[in-house]
Amino acid sequence: MAPDVSRRFDLTEAATLTDRYTRYKRGLSTAMSIFLIGFGVFGVVLLSVDPKRGLISWVGPLVVVVVGFATAAFVWHFSPRPSPRTLLMEPDGFSLQDIPNSKSRTYRWDDPELKVTLFDFRGLPKTWPDGSPTLVDIVLQVRGAPHAQIPDEAYELFLRQAHARGLRLSRHQEGIAWSPTPILKLTIRAKLS
Repeated sequence: MAPDVSRRFDLTEAATLTDRYTRYKRGLSTAMSIFLIGFGVFGVVLLSVDPKRGLISWVGPLVVVVVGFATAAFVWHFSPRPSPRTLLMEPDGFSLQDIPNSKSRTYRWDDPELKVTLFDFRGLPKTWPDGSPTLVDIVLQVRGAPHAQIPDEAYELFLRQAHARGLRLSRHQEGIAWSPTPILKLTIRAKLS
């Protein structure tokens, strides 16, 4: 039987630390996206200057438009997002709440599209090769939501819910060149129909 417990986990401290370290990447991604959109607009202007040109003369500006807008969308989509401040575990699912500049995301255990990935970094050394500290122990990744650091207790609750509901679990180890200990990657998926 599934654990019939609601638990709220405050992720503010870890999220604030993560956001501080990803602020530069977020700013760079935003600047790159704006530049690439401008690049695409420049291509549109080139296309509209002389509409009576032959087909061959449209190729260059059209490539500028497509590359500019497509690359901007790619960069924006994969840029880091601010982390959620709250994880709410409930009997029928979980939600990531208090996400800066975004709405809360709710996921149900019985959703056939459910895919939750948990990365366990606890076995890694506490510093990166450059001497900076590792900031995370366990990271939650769900489609459509920013990554979130979660406490050990939330990790265990995810496992209990998955086992109790008969969800598919797969474990993989991913090695890192500088660490003798691999990262444990646990994926929880919906039941097979």
